[in-house]
Amino acid sequence: MSLPPPALSWVWLVDLERTVALLVGRCLGGMLQGAPTSLEEQDTAYWLKTPLFSNGLEMDIPQLGMWTHMVLWW
Repeated sequence: MSLPPPALSWVWLVDLERTVALLVGRCLGGMLQGAPTSLEEQDTAYWLKTPLFSNGLEMDIPQLGMWTHMVLWW
């Protein structure tokens, strides 16, 4: 099945659109998925998942504001 001549003049544009969409989709997918875990992260995964390291800093809002102010002041 062949396309009429007027349609053949813009088929390359549809191919370009699909190619760019595929490229952007793969780039965004890679950004969302992130880099694979390193060997060090795999070795220390148990410790990184413990409550000691997994929840971040435990401080109230005024303390956090004080630390932010001190960091920005330096």
